[in-house]
Amino acid sequence: MVLYKLLSVTDLTTNTVDVISLTDIGSTGKKIETLGVPVRALNMRGGIGNLLLVLKLATWLKRSKPDIIQTWMYHADLLGGIAAKFAGGIPLAWGIHNSNLNPALSKRSTIWTAKLCAMFSHWLPSKIVCVSDGARNAHEAIGYSAEKMTLIPNGIDTAAFKPNRDCRISVRQELGIGRNTILIGLIARFDPQKDHHSFIKAAKLLSSFYPKAHFLLCGDGIDWENENLVSWIDNEGLRRCFHLLGLRDDIPRLTAALDIASSSSFGESFSLTLGEAMAC
Repeated sequence: MVLYKLLSVTDLTTNTVDVISLTDIGSTGKKIETLGVPVRALNMRGGIGNLLLVLKLATWLKRSKPDIIQTWMYHADLLGGIAAKFAGGIPLAWGIHNSNLNPALSKRSTIWTAKLCAMFSHWLPSKIVCVSDGARNAHEAIGYSAEKMTLIPNGIDTAAFKPNRDCRISVRQELGIGRNTILIGLIARFDPQKDHHSFIKAAKLLSSFYPKAHFLLCGDGIDWENENLVSWIDNEGLRRCFHLLGLRDDIPRLTAALDIASSSSFGESFSLTLGEAMAC
């Protein structure tokens, strides 16, 4: 969703932008298409076939001849970097948002891909953009090129994220709860790193002190059809006070309605949602 936000404020009359997903287009890709930005998908699924798809990516890059490529996340950094070299050495900037590579908490494939990125960081990217000192330090420690690192903190759109009492009232009306009900939120897609399970356990503890508090969750995969998420909520007996809103377009409104915004993620180097909440 960060990419969508960036593109929504980009002057597309003077800048030509293409977006390529390693997997599928997904809901975010469809939103980006509404801006008039073309989105293509490689539909990678794992296995040796990915090598052929890297060549396909390189062919796309040769044809479009971009001035610069930016990749986010380890697999995209590595494969996008290799494709950029095959396409003629197009300038490449890697993006790093993660600060936790603990083997006990991260997938083995993620750890190994990050280590490969560290090895190739001295050759593939022109720049490595980190959103925090924590991200930079964590990746320098595993061998990333310190010379190529640069820090660009996450930015907050304070025109969109700001205090708004009307939002507080309207969101509570939508949820069917009282105007003075304490509302605690976690805005994040359903992903192991976001650790919704810990948030739900914390909600159980808090409910013993504040039984009238309610909890708002939203993001991709956050709905009552998510069996794992729903089972965690039901196991704690909290269905009555949880609101699962799915993927939303009105995040500034929901954020302004919260009494407490939280993050249970174990890998955020600079939580964008907490920064946005602080502006509200």
